[in-house]
Amino acid sequence: MKAALLLATSFTLCFCAIGETGARGKSKPAWPAGANGPYVWLPPVQFDYKPRGRVVEKQLDYWAIDAACRARMGSIAERGLAGMPARFEACAFPLKNFCIVLIPRADGENIDRVTQARLRRHEYGHCNGWPMDHPGGR
Repeated sequence: MKAALLLATSFTLCFCAIGETGARGKSKPAWPAGANGPYVWLPPVQFDYKPRGRVVEKQLDYWAIDAACRARMGSIAERGLAGMPARFEACAFPLKNFCIVLIPRADGENIDRVTQARLRRHEYGHCNGWPMDHPGGR
């Protein structure tokens, strides 16, 4: 699996805005749990379905998602995406035979199950070919 991640060249990311500073200097989620924040777009209907291929989903602590996504893709500025918000809430790595999805664990404090489900649908859209610039997001 690690080898597949290292060899992968095709991937897509979900970007979400930075919220206010919380305890220990960490950013709180940018929207209240369960709310459809400005960057948790649902994909267009043609991409909004569970991927037919294999999906490897990894649920991480909310605070670990940003670092895990960045570790795979580098900084936003390095990728020429400086206009996008600076915090990753989830990310997907569509590969040839499967898709890796990193989403935050629904802990009830930072992310609830409704928000987690919306993030999952968003990332599944990327697994199904929805481009990272989110055309037609709803």
